[in-house]
Amino acid sequence: MVPLTGSLDHWHIDYVELADNRAFDDFHEDEWAFQYPAQSFIKEFTSMPWTHYQMDPKNRMVNDSVTLSTYSSNPNLAGINVSGGTGMELYYEGTLLNSIDYLGAATVNPLTSFDLRYELPDSGPEEFWFDTAYADTFAIFDLKHFLGTDTDNLFRGNDTLWQQQVFENYYAYDDGSAESAYGIVGAGAEVAYKFTMPNGVVDSLRAVKMHFEASVNDASNALFYIQIWNEINGEPGDLIYTTDDELLPTTYLPKYKYGVNGYYEYVLPEAVALSGTFYVGWKQSSADRLNIGFDKNINNQDKIFYDMGSGWTNTSFEGSLMIRPVFVSGFDDVLASVNSNNPELEFEMFPNPANDRLNITVTDGFTGEFKIYDMQGKLLVIENLVGSDQISITDLSVGMYIVQIISENGDVGTSRLSVSR
Repeated sequence: MVPLTGSLDHWHIDYVELADNRAFDDFHEDEWAFQYPAQSFIKEFTSMPWTHYQMDPKNRMVNDSVTLSTYSSNPNLAGINVSGGTGMELYYEGTLLNSIDYLGAATVNPLTSFDLRYELPDSGPEEFWFDTAYADTFAIFDLKHFLGTDTDNLFRGNDTLWQQQVFENYYAYDDGSAESAYGIVGAGAEVAYKFTMPNGVVDSLRAVKMHFEASVNDASNALFYIQIWNEINGEPGDLIYTTDDELLPTTYLPKYKYGVNGYYEYVLPEAVALSGTFYVGWKQSSADRLNIGFDKNINNQDKIFYDMGSGWTNTSFEGSLMIRPVFVSGFDDVLASVNSNNPELEFEMFPNPANDRLNITVTDGFTGEFKIYDMQGKLLVIENLVGSDQISITDLSVGMYIVQIISENGDVGTSRLSVSR
């Protein structure tokens, strides 16, 4: 009998409180906190290429307002009073760009959810959008959401919720966490995922990021091909591109060992020019279920199709596949941590976010270079690295960076670093 492996049983613990004189029915906390992650501030996607967003930025923003879900576990009959100090702020590289106060006077009833709804100004000095003047290649904006009340709260730490709006070189529908896994069974079966680029954008797809979730059975030796289709009548149509080439086929394997919710970038043999609506996915060579990560918090069921050999069918499951098409960018030379000849070099980096010191842990005997780039691809730090070491980052401003280590034989490892003070 083959043992079941991977992500199976999960528990989510919100609070653990240890104290004297506890009673068996003492299970309510005097607490008001954010209940779910904040939604994306751009339409349809959780992330999109910065250069695509720049084509029509204000129309890519969410319509008029945004809502954040909170919950009160306070059993007090009077509820919790929403007071001043409730609002949200927009930052770019540590600089405050905009802020919105929550103006609705309200009381959060005991043991209930409460939605904070913010109107987003679309004109004037208070206009709320991701200004394209701040970057030309990649951009990452930070949003801070915070709660204010004149009622005692047990844990002030979770009264603040930080969110990043990432614009790099890929599209994403998912929130980066896999609550489940999705797959189909059957040799030659196909899965297709729908994406639509803004009007007027023509770009080249160079890779596909995928998160495969280790769940139940190990499919790490199940070969698959990456495929791209156009759209006909609201579903995948003609095959535009496949790595199942008659003369020189390129096959891929599910990669499961890239950390919790980690993505592996599958590079295409050649870049594929695309515009408008396209579908990206795979054709599998075996009957094994590949277990792509499945985000159940955001529903994009209408964009997921599969074909078992008798035509395309829209999936019956609600959620989002953890598949992210990657386009050509001016930052590719930094982000290309793997290619056909050089395997990815694994290393640990902590703390992250970091303040003044960064610890790098690599395998014993490592010799090579350590580099830090800003999000525009400018090289800021380069040092020799012999084994694990601690690096000073006091000269770096608050913001996001790319850390890269390169061994003497050319192996490359890349990770993102946040500097916060």
